[in-house]
Amino acid sequence: MASVGETISEVFETGTAGESFSTTSAFIDNIPSGWVPSFTDVGGGFYVYSFVPIVSGFYSWAGSGSVSGPFTINFEVDPPEETSPVLPGTPIGTTTLDQLVEHVALRMMDLVQATATGDSSDFKSFTDVNTLVEDNSFFAGMEIHFTSGPNAGITRRIADSDYVSGTLSWEQDIIAPVTAGTTVNIYNRSGLGRLYREYKNTINMVIREISSNSMQRNSYEVSDAVSFTSPSLAVDISKLSKVCSVSYLDLTGQRRHIRRNRRNGWWSNNGEGTIWFMGGALGIAASLTTFVTLHGYLKAQQLSAGSDATFIDPEWIAETAAGLLQNANPDNAGNLAPGQYLRNRADAMRGKMATPFDANCVSTS
Repeated sequence: MASVGETISEVFETGTAGESFSTTSAFIDNIPSGWVPSFTDVGGGFYVYSFVPIVSGFYSWAGSGSVSGPFTINFEVDPPEETSPVLPGTPIGTTTLDQLVEHVALRMMDLVQATATGDSSDFKSFTDVNTLVEDNSFFAGMEIHFTSGPNAGITRRIADSDYVSGTLSWEQDIIAPVTAGTTVNIYNRSGLGRLYREYKNTINMVIREISSNSMQRNSYEVSDAVSFTSPSLAVDISKLSKVCSVSYLDLTGQRRHIRRNRRNGWWSNNGEGTIWFMGGALGIAASLTTFVTLHGYLKAQQLSAGSDATFIDPEWIAETAAGLLQNANPDNAGNLAPGQYLRNRADAMRGKMATPFDANCVSTS
């Protein structure tokens, strides 16, 4: 089999020199087509036909020479090779949950960042003489979230603060005493803020909102057994939300694509989550079980740990999440302008985030 863009050629003999050739019929996947090979007389009654396909499928041509014939030409063309892990238009990048929370909190004017200027002697205090200089008890009721060191990811509700020493304190022990250089974020500013978990939940909500339209290119090798009695593979929906193509490694180590075709290729129905192999494709899959690879797209996953990352545009997430939180803020009751402004900015970005799905793609769930 050849691939899209490759020149297909073959020598054949008619026994008569100087012939010209005419087309009787031409098909691609049994659909009438206008493709026509070119013919070159190489002498002695021998000719070479050649053609450069621009689409994949099963090509068939029937025609005659001016003296001899009729003749038929048949060949199969694979889709183009996969060369890029991410298609144009697919959001690129990895932004962590902790970074997203910071982006949203900044838009809410709800972020204080501090760095410990000394070691703590207990498990319930943090000191930054340079930043924590507000009035006594200013930070009481706010939330400290550790972003480095052995306590990274831990949050505690602040019980009290002392501006003279620049110290925050809380009631429940952390894992280890704070050391100089430890970094933290402080959230839940009175009247404006939210707890870390509220930011996290809102961020995951907006990721779910966009996940069906904005996906990342992905592929994985399947190790499930394929046989002539069980000609199917179950798709791991944690790795692919849409399957767009199926490939395998041939005996020379070259990657070849199996076309999507109900009679002689791979097939799946939307939402089925199973790949079926038909005709000659079944023989390939059955003999090369562990080399079958599924290619497609994966939805953005929910973020749990602070280090979990997403490829969704962080600016869009931050604008959307902050807009929702601003509108939900009791202090903004009757005044939706601050939140709507952020949502309008997010909506203006939405078009560039849409993934251009391939025509062959089928949903796995």
